[in-house]
Amino acid sequence: MPTAKEVFAGQITDKVAASDGTAATVYQFNLSGDDAGQWVVDLGAKTVEEGTRDTVDCTIDCTGSDFVAMATGQTTGAQLFMTGKLKVSGGMMYAMTLNKILS
Repeated sequence: MPTAKEVFAGQITDKVAASDGTAATVYQFNLSGDDAGQWVVDLGAKTVEEGTRDTVDCTIDCTGSDFVAMATGQTTGAQLFMTGKLKVSGGMMYAMTLNKILS
């Protein structure tokens, strides 16, 4: 099982780089627990970086292990959201487009 950092450095970075860049959405991921960390995914700039930004379109909060399970197809964002394990702040419509970079 990869770590959250490995998912962001590999799978997420590859998907963002391959995107057309027309969706200028900026996501803030705040992961807690054993696999904690913070990452910013900027689809417009096609960047993935550790850390935070003051201005983002959508913030995703969950544990690192739940994020990895979602990114590797073991669960879905909808399942995590419905069970209270994934919290979304900002535009919900932006969260709905996460499958483009997670699948």
